[in-house]
Amino acid sequence: MTFSYLPAPVYIIFVLILGVLLVFELLHKPNKHHNIIRYGQWLLVPGIILAAFAKFLQTAELFKSYYPWLILLITIIAFIAVILIMIGAYLDSKSDPKKRKKVIRLIFTLIITLLILAAIIIPEVISHG
Repeated sequence: MTFSYLPAPVYIIFVLILGVLLVFELLHKPNKHHNIIRYGQWLLVPGIILAAFAKFLQTAELFKSYYPWLILLITIIAFIAVILIMIGAYLDSKSDPKKRKKVIRLIFTLIITLLILAAIIIPEVISHG
């Protein structure tokens, strides 16, 4: 699901509030998750800010030639963040075999999904660049 159907000001405010909530959650509960999960979550914060900035650029029709590269940058940041979160989830599930089995299935599903998305997005960005 995407929120791109929202009007630009609502989308930008929504995305920025999401980023602020993530920062507050990371600052107020520093030991809730494995450190690698936290690194992935911290990496999502600039990705969220860049998503709001990209929507602003798209709406204002500024820097049209840089917009596809900004989307590619956001995609790469999100890809790395999701990988870090998956590694952290795997490390967090050491003691529980059932949880580890679920995490492995989730990781496999996410990797396949991300590879399919990357195969669609990256050639599209390169062809427009």
